Amino acid sequence: MATQLFQSMVALNQSHCETSNNLEIARKMNLDAELVLSHSGKLFANPKRMVLLNQIRQTGSLNQAAKAAGISYKAAWDAINGMNHAFDKPIVISAKGGKGGGGATLTTFGLRLLKVYHLTQQVQGLAMNALQDENLSMDNLLDLLAHFSLQTSARNQFSAEIKSLLSEGLRDTVNCKLTNGQEIAVSITHASRLRLGLSERKSVLLMLKAPAVTLKSQSDISGSKVSDALVSHVNTITGELVNKVVQEDNIECTLNIGHGEYLYSLMNNTPSNDAMLLCGRHYDATFHVDQTIIASINDYLEE
Repeated sequence: MATQLFQSMVALNQSHCETSNNLEIARKMNLDAELVLSHSGKLFANPKRMVLLNQIRQTGSLNQAAKAAGISYKAAWDAINGMNHAFDKPIVISAKGGKGGGGATLTTFGLRLLKVYHLTQQVQGLAMNALQDENLSMDNLLDLLAHFSLQTSARNQFSAEIKSLLSEGLRDTVNCKLTNGQEIAVSITHASRLRLGLSERKSVLLMLKAPAVTLKSQSDISGSKVSDALVSHVNTITGELVNKVVQEDNIECTLNIGHGEYLYSLMNNTPSNDAMLLCGRHYDATFHVDQTIIASINDYLEE
């Protein structure tokens, strides 16, 4: 089964935050796309046929489903007949004398087809949105999913590539390189490494909660390499403080770490922290190697 994607002309634009006081306004156009599935060069599924299948699922009648889908009974019958004969597994099972002149029921395969088609449309929608964002990396599917659909409580999410792996008994250290060139060491169990299929040069997503990040003056700490993290078990990422929000017991900081990426920190609101954190200055963001969550997708999805 091959998937053919038809798309209209698009307008590329960007919406990127350099600092809290420097925002660019982007204009976006709606994109229309039609998902068509073919088998052996013949039409198998398209939006109209999926509407018909969904109506069959709801009404249990081919006649009623055809009316609801806005097509003739013959057109509906021809479509279902063609789909049923495309594979060894039928999509719809019909029976005479049922509700509305003849019953019709989706098979298990038919229900799965509906779900897979819907999921594929969602991924297609992500691709159309990505086409409009010039700042979005298009190197792998993980970046696309993370940018548009992955929602987590972790404020910090970074695309990275595995640079090296170090086995230490039941725990492994995964050394990752961010798109801005800085590096992060992640400590995970050896079982997790095997389950995720991690290897050198594999694209991964790193997630880190803001409270796990502490900002320090660069005069207090030196070095931002993974080699230092392997000894101290603490990562160090350097960046410019571009936004600071003080509220009750907390101070929320936004650090520009380069290449359009930002790191967020949530620290205790103390007089010393408030005085130390000044917008426009560079700081070292530190966090323990076991505070970062690493995510990946199956290799066959990246090809």
